[in-house]
Amino acid sequence: MSLPFHLQLMLFTKSLKSV
Repeated sequence: MSLPFHLQLMLFTKSLKSV
């Protein structure tokens, strides 16, 4: 991925919370 690490982490945590 070309995304910065903190953005990947933010998207990852968002996807976890949405479950």
